[in-house]
Amino acid sequence: MSFPRGVYIFRRCGIRSRKTRFTLLSVGLLFALLIVSQTVNALTLTSLVTLSTPPLQQDNLSASVIDTVHNSAYFGSTTGSIGSIAKIQLSPFGRVGSLTLGSGEVHVSSAVLDFSNQVAYFGTADTPSASIVKLNLTTFQEVLPSITGLPPLSSAVIDTANQFAYFGTYTSPGSIVRVPLKSFPTLPATTLQLNAGQGYLTSAVIANGFAYFGADTSPGIVVRVSLSNFTPSGVTAVTLNPGESGLSSAVVDPVNGFAYFGTHTSPGIVVKMGLTPFGRVGSLSLSTGENILTSATNDTYKGFAYFGTFTNPGIVAQLDLSTFTEVASISVAGASYFGSAVTDPSSDFAYFGTLTSPGVVAKIDLRSNNPPVGGVTLPVEPLVLMLPYLVLITGVAVASVVVVASYQRRASGRRRADLSSP
Repeated sequence: MSFPRGVYIFRRCGIRSRKTRFTLLSVGLLFALLIVSQTVNALTLTSLVTLSTPPLQQDNLSASVIDTVHNSAYFGSTTGSIGSIAKIQLSPFGRVGSLTLGSGEVHVSSAVLDFSNQVAYFGTADTPSASIVKLNLTTFQEVLPSITGLPPLSSAVIDTANQFAYFGTYTSPGSIVRVPLKSFPTLPATTLQLNAGQGYLTSAVIANGFAYFGADTSPGIVVRVSLSNFTPSGVTAVTLNPGESGLSSAVVDPVNGFAYFGTHTSPGIVVKMGLTPFGRVGSLSLSTGENILTSATNDTYKGFAYFGTFTNPGIVAQLDLSTFTEVASISVAGASYFGSAVTDPSSDFAYFGTLTSPGVVAKIDLRSNNPPVGGVTLPVEPLVLMLPYLVLITGVAVASVVVVASYQRRASGRRRADLSSP
């Protein structure tokens, strides 16, 4: 670490007065503290891992869950006509397994984790018959049979306390499919159809007895569903402002009572929603070039959210939720079109996946100012994904390249939110 210029001048001038030395030293220390305060939110790319090697190339990772206790994350992949799950070891970082799903289980688009029972559920967006796949994390095997015959699924949340999962559909009008997990797949799923115009549910969060689904509409719509009153009377919706369109990612802060939805716009916009009372609180436009927010994850303990962009290269923007400002971002050459993300708050790492062929998972250090290390040079091809599924991706994909990361600091020039009334 180099000394601040003020300290260097102090030493060069050979100033001997103790009072002057103390004054200049105090100024120098203050200057150093200011530097630290401006860089504390730095993001650093640690390494990338590719999913192109045998036994299976895995592209377009569009859904993900993380099990930090067992040092693993799981990413749903779509490669041509093959759906699969990639198992990623968090440390040391790398792929340690791949599982090919059954016939017709191809376009993996959503996922939830039931940690206590060590299972995950992955929804697909296949037409005319989508599926919900149960994955045993201990054996890393699909639990058969799956639930089939559903409309295309594009988002999901889980109520582990009451053992239900809720999947949003990519249809118009949209529907919410409630799945009882205790008897999966014996008991039938229950479907709640929404009103006209409330369609294409591409993001979702859950908090305090309600599920919140973001619609890929213009303007966007946030639909709130009471989990204790899973009927049309338990549904309320808020239409956002013009320009706040295509709600393709979301995170929730249940303690402070807010949800944050990322838009499919250029630049991307993060819309802050109050949970109680339910309504739009404000919005934050991200920096130029931080477009199309197709992935998001957060650390509620430290109060930060991280939104990944659908750009080349991909960008991760860090938001301070307490002030609702953007405080840092990182542009990652070689990792493009982020489609999903998960966070390990215990170790301060986030994992962002790309919607490329082959897929790449980027490991982001959420604390460090260290230069990027690691990475493998590999060709990255353009996105290979059917356009109807472009927006509904709320998961991860992966590829590998020489790591080139540029950190963009925002100190005095933080982007602040529009906190106008809805």
